[in-house]
Amino acid sequence: MLTTYNMVGSKAEDRKFFKRFRINYVIYDEGHLLKNCSTDRYKNLMKVYGERKILLTGTPLQNNLVELISLMYFTMTELFTKYCDDIGQLLQQFQQKIPALEAKSGALYEADKIEQAKAILRPYILRRLKQDVLSCLPKKHDTVVRCAMIPEQKEIYVDLVREFRELELNGEKYTSSRLMQLRQIANHPLLYRRFYQDEKVIQIAKVLCAKENEYRKKNSDHVAEDLAFLSDFAISQLCSKYTSTQKFCLDEAVAVDSGKFRELDKLLPSIKDKGDKVLIFSQFTSIMDILEVYLKLRNYKYCRLDGATPVMER
Repeated sequence: MLTTYNMVGSKAEDRKFFKRFRINYVIYDEGHLLKNCSTDRYKNLMKVYGERKILLTGTPLQNNLVELISLMYFTMTELFTKYCDDIGQLLQQFQQKIPALEAKSGALYEADKIEQAKAILRPYILRRLKQDVLSCLPKKHDTVVRCAMIPEQKEIYVDLVREFRELELNGEKYTSSRLMQLRQIANHPLLYRRFYQDEKVIQIAKVLCAKENEYRKKNSDHVAEDLAFLSDFAISQLCSKYTSTQKFCLDEAVAVDSGKFRELDKLLPSIKDKGDKVLIFSQFTSIMDILEVYLKLRNYKYCRLDGATPVMER
């Protein structure tokens, strides 16, 4: 039988059916979803009888006492019911406080209990290590590709370095935000504001305050001040949301105007022709935003995954 976690606990009749259903082996995919004993999912699945339980997960076990004990009790319920009535009692035993004289600190005591829980679990965990699968994987090749900045990008970068040096000569302290600005420009000049000069920013602010309900009660000078802190790409994205400001949007073709994106233009066509898939990492979600525009422009199918992606979608 194949089913989902939601199906087991969604309706009373389903819960009743699975409770009386006798199963020899129950295999739980995404086993890390069962690390919290207080969830309805955990409680419903605990009622499913299985002579043997197997949990599959690609997520490493964390040094969290409650999570470890939840997994222990879920997989070896019969073992622990000899010594306690339920998981609540088991947690109390592991979290039992001891006199301060017998422990250097609460942290050390908890660390000791975590190690105890891990030791109990260890014989029951079959872990696939990197050394076990390396022989089955194709050989990995690392190639470093140097991406030269396009002229406009380099000009912005050099001007900003010069500006920062002058500030330091005038006694201003170096800040990490300056380095971040340089990193962003090295990735893409759209992460800097140059297309939208102050006059254009003021014009956009006035249009927003005059024609968009969201901005009608706001002062256009204050809106302009806020816009001035945004990058070209962020301002263009904002303008695209409103009919009144869409005329201020940048042409999507500027998404390609970066050394790294020009290099992608060279690499991706041949990779696509071979039928290979590509995984692109970035530390900046702002770069991922520009990448989306670029990929749509080049008609590439893609899937984006970042911290804002809902868990159920992942």
